[in-house]
Order: sequence, then C-alpha cells, then structure tokens
Amino acid sequence: MSIAMAQSPTMNSIPNLIFLDIEASSLGPESYPIEVAWTRTDGQSDSFLIEPVSTWSDWDSFAELTVHGVSKAELSARGISVEQAADRLNQLLQGQVVLVDSLNWDGFWIERLFDAAKIKSQFDLQDMWGYLGRWIKTHSAKPEHRALPDAQLNRDQFLMAMAPFLDRQKQKSPA
Repeated sequence: MSIAMAQSPTMNSIPNLIFLDIEASSLGPESYPIEVAWTRTDGQSDSFLIEPVSTWSDWDSFAELTVHGVSKAELSARGISVEQAADRLNQLLQGQVVLVDSLNWDGFWIERLFDAAKIKSQFDLQDMWGYLGRWIKTHSAKPEHRALPDAQLNRDQFLMAMAPFLDRQKQKSPA
C-alpha cells in the first residue's frame, strides 16, 4: 500500500494520511452505514450519505435525535446507492492505507457496505492508533537504552507525529 508524503514546516516526512469515519443506523449487530467521510492531512476530503438497501431495517431513533441527526427521509432523499458509495470509495482510495479510530465498528460497516454492493474493497482499512505507533517506530532513531536519550527520543517521536496538528494550531492562534 502506498502513502504519499506531505511536506510540513517542521517535519519533512509526515505522511499524507487518510482518515475515514462512518456514521451508522445504530450500534447494534444489524446496523449499517448511513454516512461516510474521509479526509487527508493535505485537506482533500469527501463525504456522502448512503441510501439503505431494502434488507437494512435497523434504526436507532435516539441516535437520530441526539448523535448524528440524520433522518431516514434524508437518507432516501439525498443518499447515494450502496453501489455508488462503494465505487466512489474505491476510485478515490484505491491502494491506500485508510485509518479509522474504531477498526471493529468501521471495518464492520465498510464490509456491510461492500457486501451489499457486491464489490470488493480496494483499500486497506487500519486502526489509526496502531498505525501511528508503527509509523513512529519506523521513522525514528533506535533507542540508546539510556534513560535521558530514550526519553528525548520518545519526545521527538511524539512531536514528529503531532507536527501537522501543532502547525495548524500555530496558524490558528492570534499573534
């Protein structure tokens, strides 16, 4: 899987990562995806609602009112078909590592979407927390196994991972 590298003012090898999130009909075993969005660290993004297929009937009215705020009527009016959703994700994310904050749930809903569309997913969904740890380890110096140098290395690794966030915070804060 490839990941494009983006330049950062403080770090020259921060990857242009892709983050995906899914809103769902509920948190039950029969739940299904109702909205998908992804964004890259370079700012490119996409978002769309999904019209449920006829066999998807699970719905949490409380979640509609207090969590995502999306109604069944809105899904019918503005949602795209599962085939269009799966095709769109594959076209835009093909061959990429796509990071999610809950691999169990997001993986379940992506699988549900692609199964309903009868299309194979062409991107690699991964847990963002595990991926971040692996990325830091492969892009940093080896520990010296002395307390101060290793603490400094941990600090540097953390700052390297946080550089895009820290740079954005500096840009947003008043001078």
